[in-house]
Amino acid sequence: MDFATQNRQLIINSVRQLGSAIESCSDVEKRLEHSNQMKRIRAINTLGSKWVLHPEYDSCRCAHHSTAFKKSAVLEVFLQGRMAREMGRV
Repeated sequence: MDFATQNRQLIINSVRQLGSAIESCSDVEKRLEHSNQMKRIRAINTLGSKWVLHPEYDSCRCAHHSTAFKKSAVLEVFLQGRMAREMGRV
């Protein structure tokens, strides 16, 4: 019985020591504040370069706004109709 009690006490003491070493959320936020601020600035700059009204905007760098990426439904129907007429299906 004494041996088990001593083991339990050692385990309890080791857990208490680990608990004091764990950082709280506010400590982690303070430690990472500078890197989070730099990541925020980098993200804003990246979004700014993809924003259409940004002075450095270039549609070639943004696939979503690239004219080669977009398809026009009206143009697609027109081309299909034209091809159908040229091939004699209509």
